[in-house]
Amino acid sequence: MLARCAARYGDETIMEKIFKTIDYKKLYNNCVYSSVVHAVMVGKYPILRSEQSWDLSNYCFQNLCGGRGTISFENGYYFRILG
Repeated sequence: MLARCAARYGDETIMEKIFKTIDYKKLYNNCVYSSVVHAVMVGKYPILRSEQSWDLSNYCFQNLCGGRGTISFENGYYFRILG
């Protein structure tokens, strides 16, 4: 049996709970920091190379369990799509 990849907190995923409380600047900075760490990790673990990317102002991410999402940053606002 495969372990569940998305942690749940009541009826919400942890990701949904985080998005309710985080502000634009902190979220954007964390995405940038995550991208830097990801770039370093890919040198050691190439299988992770497709887990994060940027397309202009869109931060795209996915995990090896099939979860994926995009966060679009524009003029102090962000829009998220999680799948």
